[in-house]
Amino acid sequence: MQKQTLLSKVNTHALVFSLIVIIFLGIMRFLALFWFGNSEDIHNNLHVLGKLFTVGLRFDLRVVGISLLLLAYLPYVFFFWIKKQSLFLKWLRFSLALVLIYIVLLAFIDIGYLLFFGTPIDILIFGLFEDDTQAVIESGFAYPSLILLGIIAPLLAFLLVFLFLRFAKKTLNLLPAKNWSLILLLPLIMLAARGSAGTFPLTLKQSSISSNSFINSLTQNAVFHMKYAIANREENNLNKSTQKILSQARVKNYAELKQKAGFSRDYPLIRKTAIKAEIKNSPPHVIFVQMEGWSTHIALTDAADNPVLGSFRKHARQDYFLPNFFCNQNGTNPTIENILLNSPLTPLSQSSGYKTSFSMSNIRPFKEKGYHAIFLSGGFSSWRNHDIFWPRQGFDEYIGRTVIEDKFQVQAKDNPWGAYDEYVFKYLEYELQQQQKPAFFYVLTTNNHPPVRLPADYHPPDFKIQNAGSEDELQRKKLMLAGYHYQTNAFGDFLEWLKNSPLKDQVIVVATGDHPLRGFDDYTSSEKQFLHFAVPAYFYLPEKYDLFKTRPKSLIQSLYGSHADLFPTLFELALNDASYYAFGQTVMQKTMEHAYGWNYKNAFLFKDGVVDSNTNQLYLWNRQNKMLLDPHGKQPTKQQKEVIEKEKYRRWLKEYLLYKDKEATSK
Repeated sequence: MQKQTLLSKVNTHALVFSLIVIIFLGIMRFLALFWFGNSEDIHNNLHVLGKLFTVGLRFDLRVVGISLLLLAYLPYVFFFWIKKQSLFLKWLRFSLALVLIYIVLLAFIDIGYLLFFGTPIDILIFGLFEDDTQAVIESGFAYPSLILLGIIAPLLAFLLVFLFLRFAKKTLNLLPAKNWSLILLLPLIMLAARGSAGTFPLTLKQSSISSNSFINSLTQNAVFHMKYAIANREENNLNKSTQKILSQARVKNYAELKQKAGFSRDYPLIRKTAIKAEIKNSPPHVIFVQMEGWSTHIALTDAADNPVLGSFRKHARQDYFLPNFFCNQNGTNPTIENILLNSPLTPLSQSSGYKTSFSMSNIRPFKEKGYHAIFLSGGFSSWRNHDIFWPRQGFDEYIGRTVIEDKFQVQAKDNPWGAYDEYVFKYLEYELQQQQKPAFFYVLTTNNHPPVRLPADYHPPDFKIQNAGSEDELQRKKLMLAGYHYQTNAFGDFLEWLKNSPLKDQVIVVATGDHPLRGFDDYTSSEKQFLHFAVPAYFYLPEKYDLFKTRPKSLIQSLYGSHADLFPTLFELALNDASYYAFGQTVMQKTMEHAYGWNYKNAFLFKDGVVDSNTNQLYLWNRQNKMLLDPHGKQPTKQQKEVIEKEKYRRWLKEYLLYKDKEATSK
């Protein structure tokens, strides 16, 4: 009788816990759908809402089943014989209450992540803790909705735990209470934990229920969003091997992998730039500027009554400004590693391969041609292990915040992310004039990042903001635009100095954004998939290095591309007879018919529009507004499918080369 009573109590705790978790996760799923979902997208997908409920329920049951299996029923099988039932019940209440708190808090973090990043929890969440944690917390205070979520989450967690403990005290004889009944009960719980009665358990593959990626992501819950983020994190920590990469790609060898990635004798992976006497005799200095949160979305709203580009507007018109580019990654450090190392894996600088010198480094072609390479960052040089990692990749110097602020005796140091951008560009002016041989600079700005802190003597212009909502939202967006304007204006001032200096004909400048400015708009809808990933690319090319001038400027500025195209373009512009990895396509080679860009979130940019390769849907450009897309998807073309397939293998090829270098270092 005693054993039956204990099992009855276990069953009651399990039932109450299950109901609370399932109801809570279901409510959070549909809250996210109607809060962040585009009304037209929801209307177009009404027919899949039933699947959203049923598949979502299966993911929720997996959470419940795994929790009960590990914390309730398996422990009961081993400890049902103990005389002091109270000890087991205390363990049961404590452990399930702890899981309940975890689920609630994680679900609210997931909502907050959607609010800030426009996507559910992904691998970038670890960057929030690897960056300046205090600054990350301060960023949250810039968003009233995040503050509200932060208040509600622990209160609701406390309430649900209270309800769980209260109702679980009552013994409900709704489930079998005899020990033999576990023979029937355990298989049901294991089935819930598995999520499927078929050959394979419920996984990410089964979450695709529609042509809309946002709706598909909601079939999973916050627990599984975190699970897959952790899995991606582990995969990106260089814990595989070259053989495993070949196995994953289902190819026999490296040669076949290259072939499937689109490389051949006529289109080699490693190429050589042309032999150019003018470059050999007078190699240019090269400056690559990575601008924090430099969105195409905001840049294209620049106007007399909304001067977001500041002094840069003049240079955008004079030179080459290409707004139709995608960032390949979605965070600052991932973008640095993708641009400089062609790496789909991140963070390499904090991985087990941080001591490896990677052969795909885009600094090496410059070093092989005698360049002095300088990484100039407004942030601290120790951020993300940069001061140790990047010199191994070819940089001669890594100059960070402390050196910059000491140079100009900056007193105000209240920006949590880095030195004020105006001083970063002033230091660039200083360093550029000191160089006795060709120099390559990689410049990282930081100020256009919440919480935005700008110099006391900076006074932003009045911005025109439509549909801002509340007064608090209006002020928040004005502050974001102030950060955007301050950074872009500082860059424009540097270009003005350069064009009026003796160095004006000796320097090539390229600039792009690391990712769009987060939190400025809601980019979850299908019609905003272009804006979700769009950053501009800018080129200042002195006439003797300008290989763009043989084609109409309007054509150049209409081309599509992504970060992967920038260094191949730079190599061809600046280096003589130099070898480099050709993962991207140079701007000079692009045509409107064949140009494309891509992002690791499986978004592909083409002349026709944007393809979401997760759902195999092409969203055509909106005829009334070129920045937006038609929310009604259609099948991609054969050519677009071939590009997507090729880039899939190129990712595996890049991973293979990274692992190959790491394995060579480990020997």
